[in-house]
Amino acid sequence: MSWEVSSMPSKRSFFNRTLFRRNLSHSWPLWGLLSAAGAMIPLYFLLELLNAPRGGRIPLPEEFAALLYQAVTVFAPGFTAGYAVLCAMLVWGYLYNSRSIGLFHALPVDRTCLFVTNTLSGLTMLLIPYAVTGFLGCLLAVCWGFFHLTAVLNTILAVIFLSVTFFGMATLCAMLTGNIFALPALYLLLNFLSPLLESLIFNIAQQFLVGINSEAFRFNVLSPIVQIYSRFTARYTRFTGEGDPTVSLHGLWVPALYALAGLGMLALAWFLYRKRHSERAGDVVAFRWLRPVFRYGVALLGGLTIGRLLYFFLWENLFQKGSYADILPFFVCTALGGLLGCYAASMLLEKSRRVFRGSLPSAAIVCAGAAVLCLLVSVDVFGAERRVPDMDEIKSVQLEDRGIVSGPFDPEEDPEQVEAVRAFHQALVKDRNYIRSYHPDWDHDAGKAFSHYVWLTYELTDGTKLTRQYDLWFTEDRVKTAGTYDNLLEVF
Repeated sequence: MSWEVSSMPSKRSFFNRTLFRRNLSHSWPLWGLLSAAGAMIPLYFLLELLNAPRGGRIPLPEEFAALLYQAVTVFAPGFTAGYAVLCAMLVWGYLYNSRSIGLFHALPVDRTCLFVTNTLSGLTMLLIPYAVTGFLGCLLAVCWGFFHLTAVLNTILAVIFLSVTFFGMATLCAMLTGNIFALPALYLLLNFLSPLLESLIFNIAQQFLVGINSEAFRFNVLSPIVQIYSRFTARYTRFTGEGDPTVSLHGLWVPALYALAGLGMLALAWFLYRKRHSERAGDVVAFRWLRPVFRYGVALLGGLTIGRLLYFFLWENLFQKGSYADILPFFVCTALGGLLGCYAASMLLEKSRRVFRGSLPSAAIVCAGAAVLCLLVSVDVFGAERRVPDMDEIKSVQLEDRGIVSGPFDPEEDPEQVEAVRAFHQALVKDRNYIRSYHPDWDHDAGKAFSHYVWLTYELTDGTKLTRQYDLWFTEDRVKTAGTYDNLLEVF
């Protein structure tokens, strides 16, 4: 007896046309209305050209290019960032309902095909309004003879880069959560987490450290929307009719790099989608390993925000002496804010208010984290308070005292002035404990103590800027004492 086995090679599909058409047909009110609104812009310009007097001035190609560059640098980043999360909510909405996710995962297509199809669907509905508006605008420009090919190509690339960046981020957020209301909140937080944490930490640093301000460090590279708006710009001359106008787009590489990051986020989202359990529909966090990150992340934000408010209302206005914080009350308020955030996160994770039993280890971790945070900031572990740039690091320096500006001074042209500013800065660093502890006795210091508000601004050779601001008290005795900051600024 012989067995004859015949087999047919299975064909794996990475794209499902039916699902793609379904996604677009179900979402047409959104992208259709936006396309219609976008079409009003070239229609307005068409009517303006038709109503112009015969023989009137036709726009120049450079003016058309300037209009495109202004739209893609000013309007497109913010619009794309907001529209991308709506597209992600539409194509991934089935992940947040147990019946819908069971239906989709029962289809004869694997998760890779679902992911690719939904991703292409989201990007398509994201790009349709741009395509409609751009096509009509280019058609108008061709008919009237002010078409600018380079500007159109640059604009197309920029729009694609922005779409991939923000849809990739929104898709990653969609995979991390099982609640549709948590998706836009997580997306918004991810976009602005870096500047938010930076401002909160620097606000705490200002409570302990002398001279620190929010411009000391920048981590905007972790926030695509902030970095794109700050580095992606258009430059053009005014069109006065004299000479040839020029227009150029600067920083296209910034959205290009973020588009690569967006592709990386899409790849990570695909990997997470394959590992995601359908039973997590409705949960705030879709993966168990992410639960501690969520709990302690919310605790950190609670400590930095709620804790700071508690200190302001319960201690700073009532008991604090001087301009700088008392570390023990500050720690207590930060720990309380962190505990409130921790328990709020636990309630969201467990979908219950009964989260206090067995929570002592988590509470201990939050309190220890608050203590470490306050200690690290108060002792200036990173040396921000003590930093004085060396002469070879300085490109220029400027000093402002009570609104009177001195400088900027260049080390090559004004070495003595630069060294005098550095000596004054070093004296401030040396006397930082005195600055923190001194507050005038109005009964005895009237006419003997004077307030100065001083700014120091360094332009460094590496292209960065270092600024320090000081709210100082000058006394008659210290002005006469050589080496003090009072004396050095007086003789500057």
